[in-house]
Amino acid sequence: MIRCTILISFCLLLVCGCEDTGPQNNVPPCIDEAITQNPPACFEPGTVDEYFFQNEKVNVFNFGICCCDYASPVLSSTCDTLGQLDGVGGNHFIQGEDFNHAIFLRQVWP
Repeated sequence: MIRCTILISFCLLLVCGCEDTGPQNNVPPCIDEAITQNPPACFEPGTVDEYFFQNEKVNVFNFGICCCDYASPVLSSTCDTLGQLDGVGGNHFIQGEDFNHAIFLRQVWP
């Protein structure tokens, strides 16, 4: 009986201790697929952040610290590329508007 209790406890700890590194709920399917196919991580973990910008939710793929100075793609909820942030040129404009006006909503990944 004691062995059974220990085994059940171990299994519960194992299941409860798992970390879900997938996107959070309510992520457009194409964004979920883009994260799954090519997670934005290099030497330091990257992130995917959701913002409200130009009257829609957009997702910014931050690649972390990579080889050179990678730009961060900004994708609409339908996965249209709206532009690139930062990079070698230090761009902060998407479709003619300063991205500093964007409102951070949440981190989607990891």
